[in-house]
Amino acid sequence: MIRHFVEKFAAQQRRPVRGVTREAFTLLESHRWPGNVRELENALERAVAFAESELIAPTDLPPSLRERADMVELGTAQAWSLQELVDRYIDRILELVGGDRERAAEVLRVHPRTLQRRDRRLEKARLARGLHEGSAKDPG
Repeated sequence: MIRHFVEKFAAQQRRPVRGVTREAFTLLESHRWPGNVRELENALERAVAFAESELIAPTDLPPSLRERADMVELGTAQAWSLQELVDRYIDRILELVGGDRERAAEVLRVHPRTLQRRDRRLEKARLARGLHEGSAKDPG
């Protein structure tokens, strides 16, 4: 389907675009496409218009595709979601202040409850993963 839309819009726009890079394909393939085929079609029409070479690169795709919530493998490099970057940053600050949550909240310029809510969110995620992993294990 991606190839079909690229060929269609390249012909319509008289652009020499003939495909997508592996990285762009990975982003396109991993996107959830809440707007279904029309959203994909619009994204590729835009990408063909902005492509700077014969292959559509990630930078030619709409920003919404590049700002995924999930981690995406791009060749050997990795891109993290904003939430994951925030969590890593908070973890680093907590490490620097010796685990003192009050001090970390001051450094981060947030209310201490913000860190408490984050801890609860992470704990719920850990429990959910544990329950999910536990259900897949053979009890015997």
